Amino acid sequence: MKPFRASRFVELASKIRGHRLLRQRKFWAACGIGVLLVIAASVWAARSLRRAEVREQLNAQIAFRDPALEMMFPRQVSDTPANRELLAPGDRLGLWALRARSGNPAVLEVLVTNAGWRLFSVVGNQILATFRAGHREVTRVLDLKGDSRRLQVRFQYRWLELHPRIGVLGEAAPEVGREYEGEAFLEYENDRWKVVYWDTPLEQAIAHFRGLGAASGRSP
Repeated sequence: MKPFRASRFVELASKIRGHRLLRQRKFWAACGIGVLLVIAASVWAARSLRRAEVREQLNAQIAFRDPALEMMFPRQVSDTPANRELLAPGDRLGLWALRARSGNPAVLEVLVTNAGWRLFSVVGNQILATFRAGHREVTRVLDLKGDSRRLQVRFQYRWLELHPRIGVLGEAAPEVGREYEGEAFLEYENDRWKVVYWDTPLEQAIAHFRGLGAASGRSP
């Protein structure tokens, strides 16, 4: 084997540098674009994988997938137009009856009907729903914000089935097949993403009932 000579290396390097292709700006521009495309593809693949992981984790949460209608509100509330509007759908569905009581301020009493007893319980001065709202699934993760430890997620989901009495939520009642948006927060723990919290139109509708304060006045 012939010994390698430095002069040969210098000669080879000179030929490479002098190659007509390497002197063209278009060549280097194409190389730069290629590198950027590779980087972009890698970032896209990583984000797609993370979106898929987040979607899987959300759908794995039974409390999200098959949520209970966690309504809870007082048996007696202040008799205001807003409270009447919120409670009117349940009255129309025959789940409870509304009875006005005089007082200062006026009081509206919620009386659970025989049909309502199958879906609601009365515990002390509170009325609680005891049925499942339905079944839903996350279809797409729309946006991810955060870092390798915490994520804020905006996602899209749809209802696959709903309880026949979901109309108790009135205009806020969801519809089967319709797409809705929600938000969630996740933390990375034990080599996996853990769902900490989510918020959707269903939780917001339920919160309105939880915000019903007990009437402060006394009825005669």
